[in-house]
Amino acid sequence: MGLAPSELEHITPGQFNLMREGYEQGQVHEWERSRFVAYWVYTMAGKVASGDISIEQFRPLSQDDLNVAPSFAKIPEYTEAQKEKLHKLFNPGK
Repeated sequence: MGLAPSELEHITPGQFNLMREGYEQGQVHEWERSRFVAYWVYTMAGKVASGDISIEQFRPLSQDDLNVAPSFAKIPEYTEAQKEKLHKLFNPGK
């Protein structure tokens, strides 16, 4: 939380609780941001062509996300056409 031991002597338990709650909210916000970036990269990679996966299914934030949408167990495989296209893209001249 960024507090020095000497600072704990000068704050009340109520102030400490507010600081703790703010820290926890910041951690949730960082997880949401990380989840969004990872989901965006995942969708841009072309792996979602056969069936869309919601961001809640991709990386659940809470138990509520798990209850709303069933989590996926397997990442869809590339089709043969996608594999060939990627092979040509990353191996030019072969």
